[in-house]
Amino acid sequence: MKTKTTTSETCTLDYDGKKIVIEPVEGPLLPLGDRILCRRLPKVAQVSTGEDGSPGIILPDIAQEEQHAGIVIEVGPGRYGETGELIPMDIQVGDQVHFPTNAGYEVGDEKDELLMLTQDDCLGFRRPRGNQ
Repeated sequence: MKTKTTTSETCTLDYDGKKIVIEPVEGPLLPLGDRILCRRLPKVAQVSTGEDGSPGIILPDIAQEEQHAGIVIEVGPGRYGETGELIPMDIQVGDQVHFPTNAGYEVGDEKDELLMLTQDDCLGFRRPRGNQ
């Protein structure tokens, strides 16, 4: 699955008396090096339970907990070692990755919930059966 990101506005800059026009860019956002582009898993609804474990109330959307996991949609080629050899990625497209609260950078618009992080940011991953 390719993710398309778009810069929607044309921008004109004045640089040393020269006008530079920056046009909108459309196309897939591809990670470089050992970076991973993932889509956050949906928020989890919180259910309040009674002290005896009986079902309680479902808390509103605002109280939903953001997950610290996502599905990998793009993977960079890997990083280069000290001697110049390419060290390939352990994580593949389709894996579910788990990461700390403040890991990575939000990219794209709010509805996409895309996150760019490095392989080192990930705490672990799960690979779907059939992709092993």
